[in-house]
Amino acid sequence: MDSVWIKNDMTTEIDEFNRISSRAKIAIVVLVVLWTAVVSLIDRSHNQPIALTSLLAIGPVVSSLALSTFLTGSSALLSTLLTLPLGAGDYRFVSMQHLIDTSVVLVVGALSVYISYLRQKSAELLVLSEQRATRDSLTGILNRRAVFAFGNHLAALRSDDRPALSILMIDVDHLKEINDDNGHQCGDQVLTEVSQILSTALRSGDVVGRYGGDEFLALLIGGEPSETDAVCERVLSEMRNSKFSSSQGELHVSVSIGISQLSPSENDLGDVLARADHALYESKRRGRATSTRA
Repeated sequence: MDSVWIKNDMTTEIDEFNRISSRAKIAIVVLVVLWTAVVSLIDRSHNQPIALTSLLAIGPVVSSLALSTFLTGSSALLSTLLTLPLGAGDYRFVSMQHLIDTSVVLVVGALSVYISYLRQKSAELLVLSEQRATRDSLTGILNRRAVFAFGNHLAALRSDDRPALSILMIDVDHLKEINDDNGHQCGDQVLTEVSQILSTALRSGDVVGRYGGDEFLALLIGGEPSETDAVCERVLSEMRNSKFSSSQGELHVSVSIGISQLSPSENDLGDVLARADHALYESKRRGRATSTRA
């Protein structure tokens, strides 16, 4: 069982929801167009006014429930424009009945656009709130809580069902000295660039987040220990080949890595993190810019 399986398994419900949502939106567009057409044809087929013009306002109302503000506005505009030929065909263009029906369509259409706008902004705020709850504000990658939640979810699976899970504790070497010599803004930039290197060096489906301070936590899902070692070597190589700039000139930045693996008998990250942390300090004791397996 590999990382691709896990990734597909976790996105199945989201993909299915998106498919259903897309089909629902298409159906709503079709219903709105059909409703507008049917009302227009029925109203135009009578020589006497039958007060169907105001029913055109139902189109924007339905649109506001699921469509974008632009599409709702388009529906409201179409309904308003259609009141003109309907009024001219059924009764005198400036009759009180026509003015009332047109004003109903205008008011309801405007309210529908506003409702659609509020719904869209609410969805955007919900996404932003979720991002703030799961993303590190400095680097943009996952925060500690989100990585822990993901890791503990995998660890809680039955050992027969879950993939191999390796933990990497990654520490930026000498970040305090970088902050002292170049300022914390430079240190923040280093952390941001290191997070980008980690994101590109890991495999598709692996997870990386900021553990706190100068430490990062990576979850390598599936694969043999040799694959984990290859990922660590790729991270170290990318760090050696990357250039970091500062007010004092070019910086050489390295990371130390501690590696541990979740055993079949473990169902949370507590002990495996402790082993990875111990392996990390062993990497630092050996001179940094290296990886150590617990």
